[in-house]
Amino acid sequence: MGVFGAFVFGGDLYGSDADLQGAVVVTSKLVKVLFDIPVVVDAAYLSPSSYTVTVIEGTGPVAVRGVVVPTALTASSTLLEIDAMTAGTLYEVSSTDLSSTVGSDVVGTARFVGRRTKAETLLKTLPRHFDPRPAALITGLGMAMGMSDDLIGGSRSDSLL
Repeated sequence: MGVFGAFVFGGDLYGSDADLQGAVVVTSKLVKVLFDIPVVVDAAYLSPSSYTVTVIEGTGPVAVRGVVVPTALTASSTLLEIDAMTAGTLYEVSSTDLSSTVGSDVVGTARFVGRRTKAETLLKTLPRHFDPRPAALITGLGMAMGMSDDLIGGSRSDSLL
């Protein structure tokens, strides 16, 4: 792979598609979709119809209700607002009409299992005067703390009642 100015050529970037790399459950109504190359934040990126969540195994259809608007012109992930997931159900997310920053299409799917998370438990305990929307700062902090704790495995005494 070589680099010329700001353009990358060869390897996996030039002339190949960008991959939908994975999906992480943030809360029972939020899924973080990861891309291997940053994608362009445009009308397609912001449209719920550009994303599909399908039940692979389990119950309960889920529709994408919204996309949390990022603060940059490119993004390596997106937050999808969806219908409440059923715990234990296996889902698959895919996208259409998305473009990467190198001009390739975003392809592929990612699977995830519906569950409750620590972020969700934390956000439900906030006093009513805090803004509960996914784009709110306090919600972002709660999601970051919950996802970080999930990443390190939490603790044995955790309870998600």
